[in-house]
Amino acid sequence: MNRKELEKLLDRDDVRSRILKDGAFFDTFMGIMIGMYFTTKDRFWDFHELITDRLSFDEKARVLEKLNLKKSYKSAASMPVIRHIQQVRNLIAHEFFIHESHKKLANPAWAYLFDNYPESYMKPVKTARQRLLRLSGTKEFLEVHGQ
Repeated sequence: MNRKELEKLLDRDDVRSRILKDGAFFDTFMGIMIGMYFTTKDRFWDFHELITDRLSFDEKARVLEKLNLKKSYKSAASMPVIRHIQQVRNLIAHEFFIHESHKKLANPAWAYLFDNYPESYMKPVKTARQRLLRLSGTKEFLEVHGQ
């Protein structure tokens, strides 16, 4: 997809709202996962409100990426897609209008998400959601939380 086509796509309200919604999901869910990993059921909401709600999207992603998990989970492969959603979300959240000359449209790593929108976007995002959900259901996330 060329820059002009990408510009037009990113300026559409339906595309912008989808990206913002998915970014908000990942931001919230990563915070929930961090709370599950580090707290008990009794203290989860306090921890979430006082700690994870104050972390940025990037900080939450970094915490999840740095967890010393006992085994290697395929689900961790969702982080690059989540990072790409973060990058494009940041672009559209801070720009009223995207123009093809915008420097962030020069070979962005996330451009593949829009090669054949909506299919090229929805499939990796859905897979990333499923993988995060699966990871949050592993023993390592649930053992402290008391599930």
